[in-house]
Amino acid sequence: GEGESSATHRRRCASESAASKRMRARIASPHAHASHAARISARGAWGGGRVVRARGMTTVASAASSSARDSAGCFVENPRAGEIANDDVKGTAIEKNGTLKGLRVAVKDNVRVGGLRSGAGNPTYLATVGAEPATVHAPCVDKVLNAGAVFVGKTHMDELAWSLQGENFHYGTPKNARGKVPGKIPGGSSSGSASAVCNDLADIAIGTDTIGSVRLPASFCGLYGMRPTHGRVNDEGVVPLSHSFDTVGWFAKNAKNLKSVGSVLLDPETRDHATSARLGTSRFGLCSDAFALLDKDTKKALRALLTSEGARRVYRAAAGDKATNGVCEVMLSDIGLTDKSGKTTLPPITEWSEFFRVIQTEEVWGSHGEWIKAHRPEFGPGVRDRFKLAEAGVSTETMTHAKTMREKITAHLDKLLADGSILILPAARGAAPMATDYNSEKSLAALAEARNAALAIGAPGSLARLPCVVFPCLEIDGEPLGVMLMSRRGTDEALLEFAEKLAGVIGLKK
Repeated sequence: GEGESSATHRRRCASESAASKRMRARIASPHAHASHAARISARGAWGGGRVVRARGMTTVASAASSSARDSAGCFVENPRAGEIANDDVKGTAIEKNGTLKGLRVAVKDNVRVGGLRSGAGNPTYLATVGAEPATVHAPCVDKVLNAGAVFVGKTHMDELAWSLQGENFHYGTPKNARGKVPGKIPGGSSSGSASAVCNDLADIAIGTDTIGSVRLPASFCGLYGMRPTHGRVNDEGVVPLSHSFDTVGWFAKNAKNLKSVGSVLLDPETRDHATSARLGTSRFGLCSDAFALLDKDTKKALRALLTSEGARRVYRAAAGDKATNGVCEVMLSDIGLTDKSGKTTLPPITEWSEFFRVIQTEEVWGSHGEWIKAHRPEFGPGVRDRFKLAEAGVSTETMTHAKTMREKITAHLDKLLADGSILILPAARGAAPMATDYNSEKSLAALAEARNAALAIGAPGSLARLPCVVFPCLEIDGEPLGVMLMSRRGTDEALLEFAEKLAGVIGLKK
């Protein structure tokens, strides 16, 4: 869940009601989530919910068949082929030869789309805050539509974006179409957006990432994913979760489209041109403390790929004729990339996620506490427990310590990356787990292991507000695993450029 400040969010929710009445005159039937019981199939995925539109079909939007959309279970409304066109969602000033011309785009259901409602993964939220359709797009949606993308639907997500599983208690689990074994979770919270792309129902998709909600599904679903530098993509019109960590991210089928979306969404005024020019001319650091979370065989295979001659050619080409130390080992809690004689006062990265959790919990309650107290919504397992902890709060001493450690980590990583170094981490502990069986201790243990590892891997980028790119590079028994590249704040465009080159050599080929 990512987005606008809590105050802006509340003002927007209050002001949209009157204006939305005017919008309804343009739209035959607004985005109408049916009761969740009516739309959960025997397998637990979202079913029907047909929405009839006043406008005609668009060729690209009609390409996905109704049966494919139904079986994927990734759309919150499941319009039949072609019933949504850009005009229906108030597309404006579309560029004739836009950067994203013809690409099908899906949008996470916590992101505002003009004429449609936002349920943020919870039926009570939909019935209260999301009761009226939006009158305008979120700026990120406006930009991709104006660049020529074709909107194909809003997508499922974990409740209020506070989970990494992709399993929604109310609406089911979007299908992960990658790999050999059916029934794998897609990862969350941007589960539906990832599912739409991996099921070939969209070419690109907008999601949100707080501590991995784009990065983890990208790895589990074999996709390209981007979490930008915090603040570089306008997050107005997005349901907030934890404002100092929330980002608008995106998925794509390939590195080219991932980079193209970045060229549309990233604010050019906040680019770090100096460090971007140096990116890749220093070191490529394999983060050994993150690799330590993998099993022996996976770690060996991923290291071999990242240190292969093909990968080294990409590293050397990035450095050009400038001095470089090439690929090296990095401990993120060390004082520097090469000097192992001194240590920072930082704990191991497996403890960094606790600093994140403390700060996030306070911010989440600031975003949604008043709404929860007023409506007492039903939440699913895990999400329910986290909101209880948020309501209980933390001590001032604990919060002060967490914020102090965050700034120490940020300063440490800023220094580490100032010379244009790129950090390389596994994007997940392993392949996607099977759907959770809450009656099985083994299943719950596997879920806990995957979640804890995801938090440890995701925390450095989130705490330090860094850009991260994920792309698929390995298969484990036929299941995809991604690698994550991380660089200094404001170097997003250069990181996307480098990722495209590296993925061209070591990325999975479909």
